[in-house]
Amino acid sequence: MQNDFSVAILGLSKFFREDVAVTAQTMQIGSRPCRIYGEAHAEYLLLQMTDEHELQNMDSEVAAIAQGAAHSFLFAAVPVKSWNDELSPWEAPAVWGKESFGGNAADTLRFLTEQAIPTLKQQFALPENVRIILGGYSLAGLFALWASTQTALFSGVAAASPSVWFPGWSLNSSTPFRRSAFI
Repeated sequence: MQNDFSVAILGLSKFFREDVAVTAQTMQIGSRPCRIYGEAHAEYLLLQMTDEHELQNMDSEVAAIAQGAAHSFLFAAVPVKSWNDELSPWEAPAVWGKESFGGNAADTLRFLTEQAIPTLKQQFALPENVRIILGGYSLAGLFALWASTQTALFSGVAAASPSVWFPGWSLNSSTPFRRSAFI
Protein backbone atom coordinates (compact mmCIF):
# COMPACT_ATOMS: atom_id res chain seq x y z
CA MET A 1 0.00 0.00 0.00
CA GLN A 2 1.42 3.39 -0.97
CA ASN A 3 0.94 6.54 1.07
CA ASP A 4 1.46 10.15 -0.02
CA PHE A 5 5.14 10.13 0.98
CA SER A 6 6.03 6.98 -0.92
CA VAL A 7 4.15 8.26 -3.97
CA ALA A 8 6.08 11.52 -3.70
CA ILE A 9 9.46 9.78 -3.54
CA LEU A 10 8.59 7.33 -6.31
CA GLY A 11 7.30 10.20 -8.43
CA LEU A 12 10.47 12.22 -8.02
CA SER A 13 12.02 10.17 -10.80
CA LYS A 14 9.88 11.58 -13.63
CA PHE A 15 10.22 15.38 -13.78
CA PHE A 16 13.56 16.47 -15.27
CA ARG A 17 14.94 15.32 -18.58
CA GLU A 18 18.48 13.97 -18.71
CA ASP A 19 19.68 17.08 -20.54
CA VAL A 20 18.52 19.43 -17.80
CA ALA A 21 21.42 20.63 -15.69
CA VAL A 22 20.93 21.05 -11.97
CA THR A 23 23.10 23.81 -10.60
CA ALA A 24 23.63 24.84 -7.04
CA GLN A 25 23.59 28.24 -5.50
CA THR A 26 24.77 29.11 -2.02
CA MET A 27 22.41 31.00 0.21
CA GLN A 28 23.27 32.22 3.67
CA ILE A 29 20.50 31.37 6.14
CA GLY A 30 21.40 32.54 9.61
CA SER A 31 25.00 31.49 10.10
CA ARG A 32 24.77 28.57 7.67
CA PRO A 33 25.79 28.66 4.01
CA CYS A 34 23.12 26.37 2.54
CA ARG A 35 23.49 24.82 -0.90
CA ILE A 36 20.24 25.19 -2.84
CA TYR A 37 19.15 23.28 -5.95
CA GLY A 38 15.91 23.39 -7.89
CA GLU A 39 13.36 25.98 -8.75
CA ALA A 40 10.98 28.58 -7.39
CA HIS A 41 7.29 27.69 -6.92
CA ALA A 42 8.25 24.04 -6.25
CA GLU A 43 5.70 21.55 -4.96
CA TYR A 44 8.25 19.87 -2.66
CA LEU A 45 10.94 21.21 -0.35
CA LEU A 46 13.58 18.58 0.35
CA LEU A 47 15.84 19.34 3.33
CA GLN A 48 18.99 17.38 4.08
CA MET A 49 21.34 17.99 6.99
CA THR A 50 24.88 17.57 5.66
CA ASP A 51 28.51 17.67 6.60
CA GLU A 52 31.50 18.58 4.45
CA HIS A 53 31.98 14.98 3.28
CA GLU A 54 28.42 14.67 1.96
CA LEU A 55 28.63 18.01 0.18
CA GLN A 56 31.38 16.60 -2.04
CA ASN A 57 28.84 14.36 -3.80
CA MET A 58 25.75 16.53 -3.43
CA ASP A 59 25.67 17.66 -7.09
CA SER A 60 25.45 14.07 -8.33
CA GLU A 61 22.90 13.14 -5.64
CA VAL A 62 20.59 15.96 -6.67
CA ALA A 63 21.17 15.22 -10.36
CA ALA A 64 20.07 11.62 -9.76
CA ILE A 65 16.86 12.85 -8.12
CA ALA A 66 16.27 15.43 -10.84
CA GLN A 67 16.78 13.12 -13.83
CA GLY A 68 13.19 12.13 -13.78
CA ALA A 69 11.28 13.72 -10.90
CA ALA A 70 7.49 13.84 -11.38
CA HIS A 71 7.14 16.94 -9.20
CA SER A 72 9.03 20.18 -9.03
CA PHE A 73 11.29 20.45 -6.00
CA LEU A 74 13.68 22.70 -4.18
CA PHE A 75 16.51 20.87 -2.44
CA ALA A 76 18.39 22.52 0.42
CA ALA A 77 21.58 21.00 1.80
CA VAL A 78 21.87 22.45 5.30
CA PRO A 79 25.39 22.22 6.75
CA VAL A 80 26.09 20.95 10.24
CA LYS A 81 29.39 21.89 11.87
CA SER A 82 29.24 19.69 14.95
CA TRP A 83 27.50 16.48 13.93
CA ASN A 84 27.41 14.99 17.45
CA ASP A 85 26.16 18.18 19.08
CA GLU A 86 23.68 19.56 16.55
CA LEU A 87 21.93 16.34 15.55
CA SER A 88 21.65 14.39 18.81
CA PRO A 89 18.24 14.65 20.48
CA TRP A 90 19.68 14.47 24.00
CA GLU A 91 23.08 14.31 25.66
CA ALA A 92 24.80 10.95 25.65
CA PRO A 93 28.32 9.69 26.33
CA ALA A 94 30.68 8.82 23.49
CA VAL A 95 29.88 5.51 21.84
CA TRP A 96 32.84 5.30 19.48
CA GLY A 97 35.88 7.47 19.90
CA LYS A 98 36.03 10.27 22.45
CA GLU A 99 33.38 12.77 21.35
CA SER A 100 30.18 12.72 23.38
CA PHE A 101 26.78 13.85 22.12
CA GLY A 102 25.66 17.38 23.01
CA GLY A 103 21.90 16.97 22.70
CA ASN A 104 21.24 20.13 20.66
CA ALA A 105 18.86 18.68 18.06
CA ALA A 106 16.05 20.90 19.37
CA ASP A 107 18.10 23.97 18.43
CA THR A 108 18.71 22.53 14.95
CA LEU A 109 15.01 21.78 14.50
CA ARG A 110 14.18 25.32 15.66
CA PHE A 111 16.65 26.67 13.06
CA LEU A 112 14.85 24.68 10.35
CA THR A 113 11.34 25.66 11.42
CA GLU A 114 11.97 29.31 12.34
CA GLN A 115 14.70 30.34 9.89
CA ALA A 116 15.47 27.94 7.06
CA ILE A 117 11.96 26.94 5.98
CA PRO A 118 10.44 30.46 6.20
CA THR A 119 13.44 31.93 4.34
CA LEU A 120 13.26 29.33 1.57
CA LYS A 121 9.50 29.76 1.24
CA GLN A 122 9.91 33.50 0.85
CA GLN A 123 12.99 33.57 -1.39
CA PHE A 124 11.71 30.89 -3.76
CA ALA A 125 7.99 31.75 -3.68
CA LEU A 126 7.09 28.32 -2.40
CA PRO A 127 3.37 27.72 -1.91
CA GLU A 128 2.10 27.83 1.66
CA ASN A 129 1.18 24.15 1.36
CA VAL A 130 4.59 23.04 0.00
CA ARG A 131 5.29 19.47 1.04
CA ILE A 132 8.42 19.32 3.17
CA ILE A 133 10.50 16.17 3.38
CA LEU A 134 13.40 15.95 5.83
CA GLY A 135 16.18 13.53 5.01
CA GLY A 136 19.50 12.52 6.40
CA TYR A 137 22.18 9.87 6.58
CA SER A 138 23.54 8.30 9.77
CA LEU A 139 23.09 10.69 12.72
CA ALA A 140 21.27 13.10 10.38
CA GLY A 141 18.90 10.20 9.65
CA LEU A 142 18.26 9.79 13.36
CA PHE A 143 17.71 13.55 13.59
CA ALA A 144 15.11 13.32 10.79
CA LEU A 145 13.30 10.48 12.55
CA TRP A 146 13.40 12.32 15.89
CA ALA A 147 12.24 15.60 14.28
CA SER A 148 9.22 13.81 12.84
CA THR A 149 8.15 12.96 16.40
CA GLN A 150 8.37 16.62 17.43
CA THR A 151 6.35 18.40 14.73
CA ALA A 152 3.77 17.67 12.04
CA LEU A 153 5.50 20.12 9.68
CA PHE A 154 7.17 17.41 7.61
CA SER A 155 5.17 15.48 5.02
CA GLY A 156 7.69 12.67 5.28
CA VAL A 157 11.12 11.59 6.37
CA ALA A 158 13.84 9.74 4.49
CA ALA A 159 16.38 8.28 6.91
CA ALA A 160 19.30 6.50 5.25
CA SER A 161 21.14 4.19 7.62
CA PRO A 162 19.92 6.18 10.62
CA SER A 163 21.83 5.92 13.89
CA VAL A 164 19.07 4.06 15.68
CA TRP A 165 21.76 2.63 17.98
CA PHE A 166 21.81 6.06 19.68
CA PRO A 167 21.60 5.63 23.48
CA GLY A 168 17.99 5.96 24.61
CA TRP A 169 16.44 5.82 21.13
CA SER A 170 13.71 3.29 20.59
CA LEU A 171 12.00 2.78 17.27
CA ASN A 172 8.90 0.72 17.84
CA SER A 173 5.20 0.74 17.19
CA SER A 174 4.63 3.32 19.92
CA THR A 175 7.07 5.85 18.41
CA PRO A 176 4.83 8.86 17.76
CA PHE A 177 5.69 9.61 14.13
CA ARG A 178 3.52 12.44 12.92
CA ARG A 179 4.03 11.48 9.25
CA SER A 180 5.49 8.65 7.21
CA ALA A 181 9.08 7.64 7.82
CA PHE A 182 11.16 5.56 5.44
CA ILE A 183 14.37 3.97 6.62
